[in-house]
Amino acid sequence: GNHQPSAAWLSGWDAYFGALRELSGSGTAGRLCFVIAPSKESIFPDYYPLARGPRSPLDSLMERYGTVPELFYPVSVLSAQRELSYDRSETHWTHFGARLVCQEITHRFGKHNAPLPQSFGLSYVAGDLGWKAIPPVRTYRPIAIWPNGSKVIFDNFVLHHGRIRVTVNPKPQRKQTYVIFGGSSAEHMEHYLTAIYARVVYVYSAGAPDPAILEYERPDFTILQSSERFLSRAPEPEVNNAEIVARKLRAGLVTRSEPRKELLAQWTDPSVAIYRNMG
Repeated sequence: GNHQPSAAWLSGWDAYFGALRELSGSGTAGRLCFVIAPSKESIFPDYYPLARGPRSPLDSLMERYGTVPELFYPVSVLSAQRELSYDRSETHWTHFGARLVCQEITHRFGKHNAPLPQSFGLSYVAGDLGWKAIPPVRTYRPIAIWPNGSKVIFDNFVLHHGRIRVTVNPKPQRKQTYVIFGGSSAEHMEHYLTAIYARVVYVYSAGAPDPAILEYERPDFTILQSSERFLSRAPEPEVNNAEIVARKLRAGLVTRSEPRKELLAQWTDPSVAIYRNMG
């Protein structure tokens, strides 16, 4: 296509990056990174059946905000090992691709971070693209395998937006906290960060920060993750996950069918009371 930024598009992104600047200066978010997961056609343009248009929303975004230090679009990092970073039956990056991105982010946050685990097995699977074919298309995918002593101490089992999961590592290499406001691609990043850091809080919000969670966690590092295909609109400058969770619960949009009281009873760590009380 030939993306022509509208006034609403520009104001939305101006508001979002303005919110990131405020977060960076507030002291509640620690070091900040907004990472955009590249669309698969940006990694494999030679396989894409249509010619790329002269201007995409990504081009408009990078032209206006490309020098913002918190912005990271890792297309070159992933393209260098693209067959391992993405597989033919899935739109999201693989565990291997997520490792490349996490390693680069930790280097940006500090030069002396511990190296992330690098051990993989191969699984023969059909992903979100493969299942759309008849018969399903399967491929070998690198899956992260290594000893990881971390433990999930909270999961609210909300479907998509509003999902909150807290993981702690009793023997971390770094006694630091990460908060991730992301989407599906950010879930693969959890595998690495939980293996290294003391506490990781994952919030499904597609890059929109929740000030209340940041104020409570006071993380050392905050990752906001969105995807290239979603750049047609900016993430919200901030969200209230307590309201989102309450709305999802009223609508029954959860991933587990057990009674809510039973599900929440298993999470007894006092540090997650704020999340148990949402909804």
